[in-house]
Amino acid sequence: MRKIIPLIIGFSILLGSIIARAQTDNQTAEPAEQDSTIAMIGYFPKDVGLVYSINKSTWQLIPGDTVLNMRLSTIGSLTMVDSTSTGYKMAFKFMEVYGQTPENDDQPISIMKVFTEIISKLIVGKTISFDTDDCGHITQFNNLDDIKAEIDSMLPVDLGKILNTPALSVLKDNDLDFSESDLTIANILIDSYVEDIQLMFIRYGTIYNIGEFHVHEDATETDYEHDTYASAVLDPSDGMIVLTTEVIHTIPGEDLREMVDGLIDIPDDEAMVESYNREMEALKGCDWVMDSYLRTSFLPESWPLGVLREKIVKIGEKGKIKRTYILFEGLE
Repeated sequence: MRKIIPLIIGFSILLGSIIARAQTDNQTAEPAEQDSTIAMIGYFPKDVGLVYSINKSTWQLIPGDTVLNMRLSTIGSLTMVDSTSTGYKMAFKFMEVYGQTPENDDQPISIMKVFTEIISKLIVGKTISFDTDDCGHITQFNNLDDIKAEIDSMLPVDLGKILNTPALSVLKDNDLDFSESDLTIANILIDSYVEDIQLMFIRYGTIYNIGEFHVHEDATETDYEHDTYASAVLDPSDGMIVLTTEVIHTIPGEDLREMVDGLIDIPDDEAMVESYNREMEALKGCDWVMDSYLRTSFLPESWPLGVLREKIVKIGEKGKIKRTYILFEGLE
């Protein structure tokens, strides 16, 4: 029965990703008084390569501590290749991949090292090209199918089957399960990086009211209680912009039993039923909290400076954090 809470947490992370997409879409604001809004319009000089690090990690929340599960970092260069009458042609080139193994990793061969070497061989040297509108909002990616086909051709064996062997089961515990037949290595890898690039450009083309805002909505028949926090800051001394959005959903512990009953089937076994009932009884006093946080900052020239994206799921004091941290490292 120890797998019940991870199942709930995994399901809620999927739900949280839907909430996270909504939080950026719903931040469009009507222009207010002059100098009280920020219009996110990108101005990108040609052939200037900006180096970024994309750092992805998962953490386990346990009572009194936060434990690193895994971290994967990717270095890449972002360049404006050309400008057109309708926007910009951009490119992101992958330069380096490295990982960090948790300190308590007692595996004889570092799983993270093996995984990092695989990712590095598949992705380093490749370039994702994409277009934006004249504000800098991404309109399309141009060569994803070609890159995915090239990655698939580089795999001499069915890597998905290898990664699903018991020896590498730790990857499944970190949301890297390749067992679904319709999910190829190339799709999972490239789609993950596409999401990161989209985070860098998702704010462009939107007007934000300067200041801090908070909206609380009580539970209804169709939705649970939730709070939305948003802020927009423009530093007049240097032109730096920081935009933050956070959505927190709270589901009362007494409602968990009904939700979990609809998610899983308990075998007709007396011992398992008793164990399940005990665990669900213990969860009654624990709220289920889903926290989706997005913080983006921009250089004065409006290039992305940094992105912090966190998805936190907690039941009581236990839970999981999925974090993406993208940072401008300098010029190429």
